[in-house]
Amino acid sequence: MSGTRRVAVGSAHRSQAGGRVEVLELARDGGGPVRVRVLDSVATGPVAFLAAHPTLPLLYVAGDDGEQGVVTAYAVTTDGRLEEHSAARSPGRPSHVHVADDGRHVLTANYGSASVGLFRLDDDGAITGLAHELACEGSGPTDRQESAHPHQVIEVDGEFLVPDLGADVVRRLEITDDDRLRETGRLPFPAGSGPRHAVAVDGVLYVACELSGEVRWDVLDGAAGFASVIPSSMTDAEEVAPSAIRVVDDRILVANRGPGTVLVTRRDGAGLVEPHEYATGGTWPRDVIVAGDLLVVADHRADEVHVVDTATPHGLLAVHRVSGPIAVLAV
Repeated sequence: MSGTRRVAVGSAHRSQAGGRVEVLELARDGGGPVRVRVLDSVATGPVAFLAAHPTLPLLYVAGDDGEQGVVTAYAVTTDGRLEEHSAARSPGRPSHVHVADDGRHVLTANYGSASVGLFRLDDDGAITGLAHELACEGSGPTDRQESAHPHQVIEVDGEFLVPDLGADVVRRLEITDDDRLRETGRLPFPAGSGPRHAVAVDGVLYVACELSGEVRWDVLDGAAGFASVIPSSMTDAEEVAPSAIRVVDDRILVANRGPGTVLVTRRDGAGLVEPHEYATGGTWPRDVIVAGDLLVVADHRADEVHVVDTATPHGLLAVHRVSGPIAVLAV
């Protein structure tokens, strides 16, 4: 496949208290190598995650400024430049950010402070301030689960789902008419599984469980404990810590830190079938996205962004150096 794609990369320097957001252009002619061009690079504090506005050319960055958490919006120009748009302090250091489908709210999962933050947006997508912080309670049996650790926020038909690695649950939240978050229920997971990130499609929730190294799934209506499960990696790696999970057409992709692989499975009526796994060019893929025929990987420990062919034999097509890449997003 020929053409260009643009992706944003957020990083957190592993050797110093800083980070940056870059906009990269990936160009490929036919089945050849990929050329990477940096369209813009903005110095920030350490970045945790990136999200896009559903209708406006805005990029939202969750991270911190070295002292406390902050959510910053950047306008993305037609030539790929970033212009700071607005920002607000966060009550905790966010690990994930989501822009609601209504375009009026931003939600953050605050891993360390065991809370979920809700921010208001105006008509131009500007962050006008914190509306509410919902405290989360719970714990699990492992030493990583001494308290609740909300790790992500996703949205399904106006409802917000929050995988909580510390409490072994996925929380169900709603935004009330007076701009507050309310927990409406919990989806329980096996003790010690540590749900990290999730995707929902066709009424089924697929969850990457970091502590148990598994992918679990169940129907959202009438979930019965997420007993359906496969390993996230089929390698013999000593450490397997799944991170990002993505849905692409009828496939579910899961990034595996440790073996440095991506698991690809197909969805069908029986669940997840035909698993296969391929290398991403490093050992610690924190985040992955598919952009056309390309898999774009933020490999945190390699200090590199890897561009991998999604077609067999999954060759490494390009490497871009940046200290501590953590998040990638198509823009």
